Amino acid sequence: MRTKDYTATWNQICQLTENLDIAIGARYDYAKYEFENHLTTFGDIGHGKLSLADRNDEFKHFSPKASLNYHLGVTAVFICVMPIAFVYPQQVAYIT
Repeated sequence: MRTKDYTATWNQICQLTENLDIAIGARYDYAKYEFENHLTTFGDIGHGKLSLADRNDEFKHFSPKASLNYHLGVTAVFICVMPIAFVYPQQVAYIT
């Protein structure tokens, strides 16, 4: 199995008041799995296991993020965040 993945991110922080700022950002994920099965038998290979045919899959996702940050002091911040996340399948979960 060959995997190609790319990620691009962007983040911007804007100061609204002395203690309040807003952070906005975005992330774009791209992954391509190229699976080549080198077994000669396809389908049922015994013991409850199946052999998969060769396949290529692509996963693309745009994830925006925004947060409102209120600085209570030098070491404390109250954060209200709205993220949208994406995780593409791991290779082990993808094959089985």
